[in-house]
Order: sequence, then structure tokens, then C-alpha cells
Amino acid sequence: MAEAQSRPRLTVIKGGGDPAAELIRMLAEAGVPEEVLDGLAGITDPDQIMAHLAEAGLLPGQGDAVAGLVGGFAPLTERGIGALEAEISGYEFLAAMRAAPHAPAGDDEIEMLIALAGQVEMHGGPAALAMLRLLAAIGPKRARPAAAQAADRLVAGGLRDRPWVKGLGRPLVGTAFGYGDDLGSQETVAVTFRYGRNEHAIAVLIDHHLGGGVKDIWAASEPDVLRAGFRSASRQAGILFHDHSPAEAGAVLRRALERPACPEQPDQVADVEVFLDLLRARLNLLPR
Repeated sequence: MAEAQSRPRLTVIKGGGDPAAELIRMLAEAGVPEEVLDGLAGITDPDQIMAHLAEAGLLPGQGDAVAGLVGGFAPLTERGIGALEAEISGYEFLAAMRAAPHAPAGDDEIEMLIALAGQVEMHGGPAALAMLRLLAAIGPKRARPAAAQAADRLVAGGLRDRPWVKGLGRPLVGTAFGYGDDLGSQETVAVTFRYGRNEHAIAVLIDHHLGGGVKDIWAASEPDVLRAGFRSASRQAGILFHDHSPAEAGAVLRRALERPACPEQPDQVADVEVFLDLLRARLNLLPR
């Protein structure tokens, strides 16, 4: 199968050994005072370690934490940033949040994001506005109104939205194409979309030997290059390249999403964590 084109990915860190001991080692390297480290001796629960640090006043306050989150969206306020780049940043943030230890889920996640929207609004500034616009467009549906209203208030207060905000999450659907091996073990399907004059493709690798679920997902900013790569790979392997209608591609991808995802390699795991919600959002744009 064709190798994925250049694609942003979330770094996955796999731990090992004693988590508490590893945390204490990292704290020592970060320069935590020795007397504080001595107080951590014998503690085997990472949560108790964090509580001890909080009592010692060594954890950032809520304002510092929010400032750190907002700062991560500052690059999206620069000139030349497109809607796809902004979307990927938002999906990376949500994936990282859900992968964090003791991350909230379900109603707790919604409540946390609604509360976060208020805190981000209070922080203010262009990066806060960018973050809120992303949460309003791609966040969980029940959390979107709070983020949108907070963003609207920042605009009413004098801030200006970046150009990528217009139509965010609603690109025009283009063409679809793909190829698969003769044995029917794997197939790759790509669908193109357009934000203004800027095209991109969402490509999906489906593995039927592993149950027919999604094995990998990536975004390509140059669909023509991706298409040429697919054609070249199919010729070299002696298999057929297919043009699909958007409805045909949508049917294939929906069937894959009905089955459990099946990434194997660390980069595939990272891609699926970040891009699965993006794929679902794009499928909502395709005809049935």
C-alpha cells in the first residue's frame, strides 16, 4: 500500500516500569528542591505525588494552566494559516486531552469543556479566540454553544477572527479515488475537499484481515500528488486504481467505521487518535 504522505501526528509516549519512580526522577531533573523530593520517598501513587506537590505550592495555578493551553494556539493567529491546519491543531488538542490520565469522559468532558470556554474567555486575546472558534466548530456538540458564545463576546469586545474561521468544518466536497490489493486484504480510499482555493484530501487505510476497520488516517495538503502516488503504487503492484463518486467512497468509509479501528504501528495509533473525529466530520458532508 502507498505510504502516507507528509502528515501531522500526535506523539505517543508509552511508559514502562514504576510510574511513581519515573515521575520522581523527572521531578528531580526538573529541579524540584531536595527537601520536597525527600517527602516523596515511599509514595507509590502518582496522584499522591501530585497532591504533595500541590501542598508544597509547586504546581501551576489554574490561571497558569489556562494560559499554557491558550498559548498552544498562538501559532494559529499568524498569517498564512489555513483552515485544515487549524482543524488539525484542534483535533490534536482534543486527542491529547482525552489521552491524559484521569481524563473526563461523557457528561464530565462536556462540563469540563464548557467551564474551560469560560476560563479561556476570561484569559482573552487572539489565541483564546482561535481556541474558542475551534472548540465551537469541532468540539463535542453539546459544548459548542458555550465556546461559540464566548468567542462572539471576544469579537464584540474588539478582537477579530482569523480568515480560516469562515466555513470552518464545512469544506466543499470534491473527488474520491483509491486502490486495493487483489486479495482484498487492504484498500485505501481518499476523498478531496476544498476550502476556497485550497484543496486537501483525507485518506484512509482499511485492513480487512484485521476486521475491516480503519487502520490509518492522514490528511494530504496536495491531493494531486497523493493521487499520482496512488496511481504509481497501484501500477507497481499490478492492482487497479479506482475513481469513486463521493457517495461510493462514503459507503466504503462508513462500513469501515462500523467496525473497530485496527491500527498496529505507533504512528498509526497516533493518526487514528487524532484524525478519527475529523474523518467522521467529513463523512457527514458526503452524500449517502
